[in-house]
Amino acid sequence: MSLLDFTLSNNYFVYNDSIYKQIHGCAMGSPFSPVVANLCMALAWHMALDRLDLKPLAKRRHFHRCVMMQKYLLGEIDFKFDITRNSSFHSYQTRRSNDLHLPRVRTSWGKHTFIYQASKDWNNLDNDIKNSKSLSSFKTKLKTL
Repeated sequence: MSLLDFTLSNNYFVYNDSIYKQIHGCAMGSPFSPVVANLCMALAWHMALDRLDLKPLAKRRHFHRCVMMQKYLLGEIDFKFDITRNSSFHSYQTRRSNDLHLPRVRTSWGKHTFIYQASKDWNNLDNDIKNSKSLSSFKTKLKTL
């Protein structure tokens, strides 16, 4: 930190043939100033998000995909997804027989579709969460992850 302190506390500039020492802020034109400004803005951004108590975007998307799949499986939405369980492919009782069968995709782009991601997210949930009888209990258990 001594290099940072030295850089921020030893900024001089010339005005009307006089040399002045800058005592507040970073020197304009210094290659170090944008770095310090970006760090300050990132800190302010994180502090604001912490106050709002927002979850990261990936976690919110995971939550909403799982809720949509649970609604579909409970019959609470009348939209038709092409979803089957692994048990429909064979009669063996395996650990994953009640999981949703991941759709076959030909490209890596297909793994970014809603059906693929939602099925994968739902399959990775604990059985206790997946076996919830109501949507409200499902959401409550899902939020505790």
